[in-house]
Amino acid sequence: MNLRPMIALWLVVGTSPVLIAGAPPPQTIEMGIEANTAGVSLPSSMPGPVVFSNCGTCNRSALRITPATALMLGAKTLTFAELARVAHSGSHFMMIYYKPGSPDITRIVVAAN
Repeated sequence: MNLRPMIALWLVVGTSPVLIAGAPPPQTIEMGIEANTAGVSLPSSMPGPVVFSNCGTCNRSALRITPATALMLGAKTLTFAELARVAHSGSHFMMIYYKPGSPDITRIVVAAN
């Protein structure tokens, strides 16, 4: 029986808690909200509030779209005018990402059909 692989495995497994214990705690960089373009009200221009509801009986919530907000259709970057045109063209699934503890939207991603 070859002891080298067993010793190597023991060293990796034995030191893993030490490596994990020294790591900083994970941080949430952004939160995501599932939405539908039919249930989202976009502002007339940027910056401005994006008002949405997660369900038909839920209270409406508002977050803020800023000049730093990334607007996307799938992986393609959009202008605000293009996003508004896509949102008004029908019902599309979208994700709204924002900074925890802040009303600022980091990115809006509309599903490419």
